[in-house]
Amino acid sequence: MASPTFTWVVATQAAPTIEYSTRSIGFGDGYVQSSGEGVNNRPESWAISWTGTKSDCLTMMTFFDSLGGWKSFFWTNPLGQLGLYRCTNPTPSEVGGRTFQLTATFTKAYAA
Repeated sequence: MASPTFTWVVATQAAPTIEYSTRSIGFGDGYVQSSGEGVNNRPESWAISWTGTKSDCLTMMTFFDSLGGWKSFFWTNPLGQLGLYRCTNPTPSEVGGRTFQLTATFTKAYAA
């Protein structure tokens, strides 16, 4: 089954959270040997928010619920790069005037 595509327009933080996964071992003479941890050692996540109607918020939550937090989806990040991401923490909230906000974190995925 092909991964679905997240198509809603969202606001993001100015920058993603990126922290390379590495392993290092230090020796007594000050020498440190380092290597990348695994093949995909560049975790990336984006904090997003969306504001709109209750109906649209429910549609977006249905999208996330269908993926269950473990299935990935395609999303084009603010840098214009299409990739696979997962969302494990969608949080809808009412902000008043029949307007809802949904916040979440999209984390880079490496397999569908």
